Amino acid sequence: MHWIFVLVTFLAFSTIKCDLLTKAENENRLSTCGKNVKSKVYNGREVNRTVSPWAVFLKMNTDNETLSSTMCSGTVISPRHILTSTHCFAKFDVQIGWSDLKNGVLDREKCDNDHYHITDPYILGNTKIMAAKLEQLNEYPEKITLVNGCMLKKLKRHKAMMQIDDLAIVHLFKELSFSASVQQACVSNTQKDHSHMKILDYYGFGLKPNTTDTMLDDWHDHTSTGVLRHESIKCGVSMKNGGIPHFFSAAEPNHTTIACQGDSGGGAVAKINQRTTVVGVLSQSSCALPRKRIGQTAVEIYASVAFYSTLVCQYAGICEAAEYDKYHKGYVREPQPANRQPVPSEPTMRDSKGFIIPGRPAIRKDELMDSYNAIDGELVINGAMHVFSALVFQFVIYLLVLG
Repeated sequence: MHWIFVLVTFLAFSTIKCDLLTKAENENRLSTCGKNVKSKVYNGREVNRTVSPWAVFLKMNTDNETLSSTMCSGTVISPRHILTSTHCFAKFDVQIGWSDLKNGVLDREKCDNDHYHITDPYILGNTKIMAAKLEQLNEYPEKITLVNGCMLKKLKRHKAMMQIDDLAIVHLFKELSFSASVQQACVSNTQKDHSHMKILDYYGFGLKPNTTDTMLDDWHDHTSTGVLRHESIKCGVSMKNGGIPHFFSAAEPNHTTIACQGDSGGGAVAKINQRTTVVGVLSQSSCALPRKRIGQTAVEIYASVAFYSTLVCQYAGICEAAEYDKYHKGYVREPQPANRQPVPSEPTMRDSKGFIIPGRPAIRKDELMDSYNAIDGELVINGAMHVFSALVFQFVIYLLVLG
């Protein structure tokens, strides 16, 4: 019986093998990434795509949405790979972490160690890579890797959102065509890139934050999303001493603007050795808390790209030159299939015994709500309600102010 399980597991993993960069492709990436990018920026304002050609947004159409789509921002790091956030695709449980997919099933029997590869054609087929509201660059990615998406954790309620990992890699089936408005950023490999007081540039496609209203009355108004905007951010002191090495905190130096809905997954970049390099991926912000949108209490939380750089190398072939052969020596890219699975009309569901059953009725909107109530405070990102304890904000703000 055991050997049957091993065979089934092997066959399951063989279907989700990552389409890595080859050694030659990675070397070409190393020689060209982050070059020839204009540096003129406008803090908190709309910018032209040629200013940040690595910035894209992900439009995820769902049949249960009354709105047109769910949106996240992202950063191009190769012709076939984009960095974004896990919470754009997964549902969060305050007790264990990532509990399921927003429009499908997180089948833990298919976990790749601690990581999860989304291969559901319903989710992938409804994911579009956009450069602007009406400019589609790509669609139907090959897979989406949720880094540590299978890792079950015993979370502490007062800092649950800080204990999880919130980084995802989108693997494209079709390569992006690079141009003046579509380019790749380099990938940070040292956490010194987001050291205390370091100034980074964030680019995203989210809502323009209204810093005066006491309520987010325009929270479901997508008219200002899909437009590229920029803000400068200043990094806080290291969060390693607080047991959170995979995140770093930052805030706009003048505390007059903040990342909001739709900005999640976007990249914070820096010029390193004259190359534009993605240093952080936006995970959380205090935008949903009206009194914390501006002023000293406004804060943004980023996943540290350098912290995950080895995993990015392992799962995407995006490596430092000396690191590639350590994981991928002799790798040869296999031919892609001529045809892809049709996109189902409905998401995959489970039956009462937990087995995956395709073709069930669409998930109701109330079933998509997270299975918990707010504790001390709430953080809303991309329309999903997440618990974010006031104690966490106090901790992060303490780190920012200390500097």
